[in-house]
Amino acid sequence: MNRDIEKLITLQEKDAIVANVKRKLSDFPKKISAKQSGILAVKQQLEESASDLRKLEVKRASMRLQRRELEEKAIKYKAQLPTIKKNDDYIALNAEIDRIVKTASEIEEEEIGILIDIDTKKDTLTEVEKAAKIQIEAIQEEIDALNVEAKSVQDELIAAEDVARKARECVDNPLFLSAYDRVIATKTSAPIVVKVDKGLCTGCYLKISGDVADALKAPQSPIFCEQCGRILYQ
Repeated sequence: MNRDIEKLITLQEKDAIVANVKRKLSDFPKKISAKQSGILAVKQQLEESASDLRKLEVKRASMRLQRRELEEKAIKYKAQLPTIKKNDDYIALNAEIDRIVKTASEIEEEEIGILIDIDTKKDTLTEVEKAAKIQIEAIQEEIDALNVEAKSVQDELIAAEDVARKARECVDNPLFLSAYDRVIATKTSAPIVVKVDKGLCTGCYLKISGDVADALKAPQSPIFCEQCGRILYQ
């Protein structure tokens, strides 16, 4: 095998390792983002539970205010009863007092039911908070582990890039190195340097021409597949 081709193949192997490590490294942001979304979902569930409780507390406070206003009105009307002269007016005011007292009583009963719901919601919220805390801590531990792993892969990438750089420096024939870089620049998928097997380019698996086959017998410069543009060797 041509010595320059051997060096290109070595470079290609090292570049492939770099590419694989880069792909591995690129997965970490997505993995971490997914974990962070999990934390947000847990917090959202917790906020929904807290929101339900707050709504009940607001409703109960509003009903209590309404009940107290009715009770105060009933007391005020009762104080007016002795001053009423006409019997019809007395009966009407007394009926209004009864209606107000009844309404206040109904509100109070509903208020009691809401208080029971509030206590239940508080107990539920406490349990949800405990579960959420455990979930968030567990997910955060996973995120921390991913960050540690990402740092390790980053170190792996630095080492792989250093090895690839040294392999590139070993390709001392500029014709072959520039050809290799040109093919990469065309976004041709790896491998870039491929073997000819039974007259076929093993990059695109199409038959090479007779001229290319003849040139591969004693190559003095890079030989390219006429179909896919990859660098050939045999």
